[in-house]
Amino acid sequence: MLLALHTAPVAPSLTVGDGGDYLLSSYDADAQEAEILLLSEWYAPVVTGKALGDAARDEYVAHWRHYFALTQPATPVLVLRDYHA
Repeated sequence: MLLALHTAPVAPSLTVGDGGDYLLSSYDADAQEAEILLLSEWYAPVVTGKALGDAARDEYVAHWRHYFALTQPATPVLVLRDYHA
């Protein structure tokens, strides 16, 4: 089933219960960055008791950006994200 979903073309939108269309967001580098920022913006302050400084945050994001480029598929695929996103 997952293989079939992965190999099927991705529609740009889905029809929802009221008959309207919901536009699917791409899981690009911007979306990935939003996900990794949860660690620096929410988790780190709870664990350390203080906010991560700008320089540390920028260094953290810079390290991840290299890997974001490696995870972009040639053909769009569906990604299950947290429904809160």
